[in-house]
Amino acid sequence: MRLFQWLKSAFDKDGIANISESFDTNILLEVYYKELAIFSAINLISKGLANSEFRTYFKNKEIKRDNYYLFNVEPNVNQNAQEFWNEAISKLVYENQVLIIQENGSFFIADSFIKGDKVLYPNEFTNVKIGTLTLNKKYYMNEVFYTRFNHQEIVELINGLYASYGKLISHAMRDFCKRGGIKGQVKIGAMLSQRFKDQEALRNFIHEKFKNYFEGQNSILTTEEGFEFIESDKNKSTTNSEEINKLIDKVFSVTGTAFNIPKGLLMGDLADLESSLHSFETFCLDPVANMFGDEINRKLYGKKSYLEGTYLKIDTSSLEHIDILKTASNQEALIRNGYSPNEVRRIVKFEEVDEEWANTHYITKNYSADLSKENEKEGDKS
Repeated sequence: MRLFQWLKSAFDKDGIANISESFDTNILLEVYYKELAIFSAINLISKGLANSEFRTYFKNKEIKRDNYYLFNVEPNVNQNAQEFWNEAISKLVYENQVLIIQENGSFFIADSFIKGDKVLYPNEFTNVKIGTLTLNKKYYMNEVFYTRFNHQEIVELINGLYASYGKLISHAMRDFCKRGGIKGQVKIGAMLSQRFKDQEALRNFIHEKFKNYFEGQNSILTTEEGFEFIESDKNKSTTNSEEINKLIDKVFSVTGTAFNIPKGLLMGDLADLESSLHSFETFCLDPVANMFGDEINRKLYGKKSYLEGTYLKIDTSSLEHIDILKTASNQEALIRNGYSPNEVRRIVKFEEVDEEWANTHYITKNYSADLSKENEKEGDKS
């Protein structure tokens, strides 16, 4: 069960906490850091995918029409692209599969469905549910986008690796909290104990008596005849905050390894950001983008259109921020070596210019001269 669903179950209909009856708070600690690390991974991948550009082509010429708008801006009337891909990646991680259907010119992610098990023929999807709506329709594999992350559910893999680390963190935190804890003995005389009918009433009396003393920064405990509190020496913890941080750090390291995301990027560490971002794009984001790109191309466009140059390409290079002043010389070098001005403007996230010269590919004279000399040499040989 996900952390947020678990937390929701800990409160009654009036919003009153009922933690002690719902789950052990020590177990909650074990789950919290695991869920936080997985959530961070999902957030990185989904934002990376949503901020990539889904570029559409018609006979090898880039165009911007309905499909471009659907994938980049508004997949359906109730979701923008960021929300849509965040839900898709969450399904992929937690359920190891995601089903996307197209209805009324929009794309929707199925919350639940039943998948057939055919091998030689297209599989079928039935009882497809989106929100509260169950679609009374059978979908075939060639009509939908369906993909899986791994053959083994990644969350199950992470759960196994966390089996010990979660308990270690809980134990370390409890040990750390003992350092400032108050413990002691309460001595109650016979006269005082006779005022209470049972042990429950006595416990309630002691609880109220010590409530302000334990919670207040500066407190005075009033006593009466037959009532004595003896505070014990404070327990010394063998755990410090640095050891706890190392354990939490290991949790994020395990998650990063499972998703192929650098640990520093997962934890928001900006040190060596360029290298971490490059590694994330290469080993995590690009494979996910290619997985969705292949599924879209084979289902939405098909073999014939794809081979004729009508297809979709997910460009993840737009994820990085580019300083146009720092990269000005590189931009100029690209244009000198055959890139059109509009291609370079796209790289630096500038609007394209609707002029013929902006789509022209230039080669500087030194390259063209060398090319001419090579051609002359080839002519002499013939």
